[in-house]
Amino acid sequence: MEIVKGPTFRVHVDAPPERVYSYVADFTRHPEWSPDEMKIEAVTPGPTRVGSTYKAEGTLQGKRNRSELQVTALTPSSRIAFTATDKSGPLFHTFTFTSQDGGTLVERNLAAPRLPFAQQALRTALMLIFLPIAVRPNFMKALNMMKANVEGEHSRR
Repeated sequence: MEIVKGPTFRVHVDAPPERVYSYVADFTRHPEWSPDEMKIEAVTPGPTRVGSTYKAEGTLQGKRNRSELQVTALTPSSRIAFTATDKSGPLFHTFTFTSQDGGTLVERNLAAPRLPFAQQALRTALMLIFLPIAVRPNFMKALNMMKANVEGEHSRR
């Protein structure tokens, strides 16, 4: 399957990569840093691991959107990847955590599978033009909320 890369969103967090990674790896805490009302329920019991699944419901373009999440990669303190599949198909999310300037650079990348030509032309326009403009404020708000939560926990320790 060929993958088409979408936008990448970045934020610097004043906390070590292990702490930021642990917070983001706890999928049940994602609603804490969602700018919209979000619900996530673990389907797979126990701690997050590769293969863990979740049911999620959030807001997409002003409408409620249900999806299923599956964790596809966990590299402690450095990388988390998952696939969110909704009625429009899969969207791949990857978070990377890099030690930088006494804290952590968090990068969130989106990607999707390549579609047949006509559909891909539309998706490419969405991924490269619409998504960065339309979802950038929401994704950046979410990353900044995550940053505030992690830094707030850090200052309370």
